[in-house]
Amino acid sequence: MAATLGTGTTITFGTSSWTALLLDVDGPGLTREKVKSTTMETTGFHTYIPGDLVDPGELEIELECDGTNGPPISSAAETITITWSGDTASVSSASGFMTAYKPSAPLEERMTATATIAFSGSITV
Repeated sequence: MAATLGTGTTITFGTSSWTALLLDVDGPGLTREKVKSTTMETTGFHTYIPGDLVDPGELEIELECDGTNGPPISSAAETITITWSGDTASVSSASGFMTAYKPSAPLEERMTATATIAFSGSITV
């Protein structure tokens, strides 16, 4: 399998139409709880079974910030679509909402912002 560059990755919010010039994308991180299934007859090691529900996790993005593209942090959940590496065949989509937005404006450097997006429900890949 060949390495894939992240260049061309985009994000779009369906209802608010918010987009960002991405610099970095981290996540989402899917997790499933483990349920202890150890009984009094178990010896040596605890045993576990997978929980029924998967937590769709959060997505953290770093983006270019110009001060005019305010984040949809007060919006209701909406469909968020990530097109990985600009490849329309490699798309993730889920219901989600922004939970954090933190801009940064260092002296004589590019203005950026970090945002956190929480997902609710399944993620379609």
